[in-house]
This record gives sequence, C-alpha cells and structure tokens, in this order.
Amino acid sequence: MKKGEKTKKLILSQSLQLFSKNGFSGTSVRDLSSSVGLRESAIYNHFSSKKAILTEIVEKFGRSTAGLNLLDDELINMLNKPQKFMQTFSEKLLKKWSDIEEIHFFNLVLKENDTEINGIKISVNSLLEDAQKVWVMIFTEMINHKFIKKGNPEIFANEFIAPLFFIRMKFLLDEDNIDLKSAIKQANEHSEFFWESIKR
Repeated sequence: MKKGEKTKKLILSQSLQLFSKNGFSGTSVRDLSSSVGLRESAIYNHFSSKKAILTEIVEKFGRSTAGLNLLDDELINMLNKPQKFMQTFSEKLLKKWSDIEEIHFFNLVLKENDTEINGIKISVNSLLEDAQKVWVMIFTEMINHKFIKKGNPEIFANEFIAPLFFIRMKFLLDEDNIDLKSAIKQANEHSEFFWESIKR
C-alpha cells in the first residue's frame, strides 16, 4: 500500500473512532489532525472537507453492515437447509459486527440517529431497511423453492432481523466488552426458535 493510501486509511479510521465517540459536529478537523499526527492542511490533501470524510465512511460501512457481501457460494448452497443457513449467516454477520470499525460505525449511527448531515442521511432505520432487503430476498428464494412454508417474506425478514440487532446492541456495542461467544449463542437459539415458525 502506498504512503498516501495508508495515510488516507488512517485518517478514515481515526475519524470514524472520533465521530463515534464525540459525534460529527463534536469532532473538529484539528481533532482529526491531532489524532493522526498531521497538520490540518495535510488532512485536506486527502479529503476536501470533514463532510467528505463522513461521506466515505458512510459509503464504506452503510451498505456492507447488512451482510449482503457475506453471501458467498458456500452460504448460497445452504439455502436448501434453512436452519443451518440462518445459523451460519447470523454467525458470520455477528463476527463482522464485532470488528472494531463496525462497532465504531454503529455507535456513530446511534449517536447521529435520524439526522441529515450535509445531505447524508444517518439512521438505524436505514441499516434495518438494508438488512431487511437482504433477508426478504433470502426468504423469498426459500419460499419459491419450498424450503420453508408459504408466508410474507417481509414479515419473516422483520421477525428474524430485529432480534439480531438487539443481540448486536447487547453484546457488540462496547469495544471494551465484546462478547461474541454469547452473541452467537443467543443468535443460534433465535435461529432454532424461528425455524419452528417457518418450517414446512
């Protein structure tokens, strides 16, 4: 990785950490430059503004937090085993959410919830909606292939996703007290319970 790319990555990482702790408006460019050991003018060599930094952070984490990028061939091949699929996907999702930067991003969203900063909408609802779209697609495929009983895939998605976000908030919100083991255990119990309501 080139020096400029490393510096830009460091600025993004430190900005995300500061935004999650102090909020967007509570973090100055001076704070950012101090945290990365650069002059303020050097920050502007990589980003045109603080808003540009936030925009890149939201673009990087906003969509990926729903887990669509986790749908690899291995998972797709499990669709005909819905309970196993739900457990495996949930475990991968929770592992992703336990990443420090994912925790910082989620805390940023909670801190700035339902606000629009210079045209950038930040809300927990948008994260839930993105996750819902992924699971509507999954449950639609399972219904179409008769792997689960007929039903409204949107309701299935809502009922399945909401507890996962609760588990995220309970076990994966504090970077100093991450309890991934308990999070996965509860998610597996949730998948087992949910399976009973959708199996054919």
